[in-house]
Order: sequence, then structure tokens, then C-alpha cells
Amino acid sequence: MPLSKSTFSLIYGINGIGIILMAEMSTILIHWFDELQQLKIGLIGGLIGAICVLISGFGSNRLWLALIGLFLVVATLGLINAVVTSLALQRQGQHAGIASSVLGLGMYVFGIFLSPLVGVMGSYTYLPLAVLILLCEIGALILYQRVIHMVRQ
Repeated sequence: MPLSKSTFSLIYGINGIGIILMAEMSTILIHWFDELQQLKIGLIGGLIGAICVLISGFGSNRLWLALIGLFLVVATLGLINAVVTSLALQRQGQHAGIASSVLGLGMYVFGIFLSPLVGVMGSYTYLPLAVLILLCEIGALILYQRVIHMVRQ
């Protein structure tokens, strides 16, 4: 079901607010969870969202599930990016500016290579996007587990 321009704008705005709120949430959550725990919470939230988006692609009249899933995926990026940036820059000292630029460049390069994959199955389905989001979320959780394992050793 196509969305009107105003409905799409509203949804886009709500997702943007979700990013901002979740980024700010990291400063509140630090009272109860350390940064690695917050990262895990964000990654699990994103995975749940990715699963919702994928499930919504099978069948009709599941736009509400897709919107909830996309909100979770997008909003948790606010938390994940805030925490990852904090963790990445903590030990950089006077090299923090360079480290920040490399981190930002890495995100864009990753996006450059993955973006074309979304159009593989055509423009009439969002299932390629759902699968790609799910694979990225799973990959992020695997990477998280490996990093945690290295940190604990």
C-alpha cells in the first residue's frame, strides 16, 4: 500500500525523533548499564526490529509491523552509534579527531557497498532490504560477541 507524501513525512520524522531519543537515552542508561551492556541492548532491539520487518514482508496488510520494525532498527541506531563512538574514542587521546573521521568513513563505505544489494530483486518488494537489515544485525551481534570475548581475555 503506497503512502501519501504527508504520511511518509510523518513516519520519517517519527523515526528521526527515535534516533535522537535513543542517543540521549545512552546518557540515562549509563546509571544502570555499562556501555557494552547498552550496546547489547541496542543490537538486540535492532535484531527484533529486523525480524519484524522481514516477517511483515510475507503476506499483505502488515504495514504496521514493518513500521514498528523499521522504527526499532532506526531508533536503536541512535543508541548504538552513541555508544560505539564513545567506546571507540575513549582511548584515542589527541588522535580522537582522526579516529572519529575513520569511524564515520567506515560507516559510509559500508553503506556504499551494501546499498546496491537492496535493488537486487527489483523495486516492487522490500524483502531484499529486510534480509539485508537482518544480516547486518546478525553480523553486528556476532562481531559484538567476538569483541566481548577478546575484551574478557
